[in-house]
Amino acid sequence: MIKSGFDSALGSQTSLLTMYLRCGLVDDSLWIFKCIEYPNQVTWTSLISGLVLNGREEMALTEFRKMMRDSVKPNSFTLSSGLRGCSNLAMFEEGRQIHGIVTKYGFDRDKYAGSGLIDLYGKCGCSDMARSVFDGLNEVDVISVNTMMYSYAQNGLGREALELFERMMNLGLQANDVTVLSVLLACNNSGLVDEGCEFFESFRKGKVVLTNDHYACMVDMLGRAGRLDEAERLVNEVVKEKDP
Repeated sequence: MIKSGFDSALGSQTSLLTMYLRCGLVDDSLWIFKCIEYPNQVTWTSLISGLVLNGREEMALTEFRKMMRDSVKPNSFTLSSGLRGCSNLAMFEEGRQIHGIVTKYGFDRDKYAGSGLIDLYGKCGCSDMARSVFDGLNEVDVISVNTMMYSYAQNGLGREALELFERMMNLGLQANDVTVLSVLLACNNSGLVDEGCEFFESFRKGKVVLTNDHYACMVDMLGRAGRLDEAERLVNEVVKEKDP
């Protein structure tokens, strides 16, 4: 009965902590966390992932280290959040250390931890290492494919990104707004302007609703290629579409 009451109280506190973080109330969530005498894996993970989502990566990594010191076993979501924190701060060496923890607990083929590793290595310019992680995953989904494509796009490897996009389509995975941005960015950073224009027209006819980021990427691509008339025409089209 005592343990049941403890678990119930901890569950309620964790739910409250999670709610505060989702609302951006970081200080309130930290106050709740400090009131918890023995946080479990779920509580730690909720805190760390929430801090990363709120742009408090350094604090998230500090809490991750405390969790490890307290010998609380992380799950794939904990590790993924820690890796995202490292990649957002370009903390390559700390990310490599977390990779070691990923391997230690057998999550190196997990799609969630794997996506975090791909993101880390991609943002740190290590596309080969990112691809090695990607190829070792037990299961690929839209998130892991998007992360790998974005890694290629960031590092100017447009052809590789487009090959992966084709594989994604063959697997029957549904493209989303991140997919579209990754493809356009890949074309932009690799000078594949004609291909970028073809993809853009295809995306405009598809199910994904294009955002300002997509249009901005396309305008930048056309501008870099000296196709200023087309860039201006696209800007005018967007303005007309947004006019009431």
